[in-house]
Amino acid sequence: MQLNQKIQAWYINVRANIYTERGKTHVIRGENERALKVCSRAIRLNDHSLEAYNSRGRARYRLGDYTGAIADFDTVLALDHRCAAAYLNRGLAHYARGEVEDALGDLNMAIYLNPKQGLAYNNRGLIDELQGNLNGAIADYTQAIRLNPRIITAYINRGDVRAILGDLLGAIADYQRYLALGGGWRNGDQSRIEALIVSLKGRLEQQHFVH
Repeated sequence: MQLNQKIQAWYINVRANIYTERGKTHVIRGENERALKVCSRAIRLNDHSLEAYNSRGRARYRLGDYTGAIADFDTVLALDHRCAAAYLNRGLAHYARGEVEDALGDLNMAIYLNPKQGLAYNNRGLIDELQGNLNGAIADYTQAIRLNPRIITAYINRGDVRAILGDLLGAIADYQRYLALGGGWRNGDQSRIEALIVSLKGRLEQQHFVH
């Protein structure tokens, strides 16, 4: 009987792992409804699967179910309180719900646990902006880029802040880098960013003319 139970437990665990891997793949592909269903199956088979909860939380976040996403990330952190990715993801969900202090706390914890996680700095920069700490925002975006130069949103985020602070050359450089990395094509804002660059160049010419 014990042998049969072990075999059954092994089989259930294998199925849970298969569903978990499928769920992760669906998340990567942006197939969030499928990810939600598959990860839920994995969790029914193994309710201690951190990866299944984390992937389902990401799918829920993308589907706009921020409360459900936070609940999944809460479970991940209950199982492993040092999971930096869960703090990062929960911080995003709190930010989406307008819970700025909770978001900031989670992002600070994500950075504390994994100081090389560029995305956490980028997201904390958004909160810096929201709170009016523009120099802090630039510092966070710059660190995000230093850690991972291919975080394309960090360039456009830093460019926006630089433009507000009057660093027009820096803003233009960031927008151009964003476009060079394919950000405009991926996010469908190529024309808008190109127009911003033209506008900033016009402002630079006016400044030179006045001087």
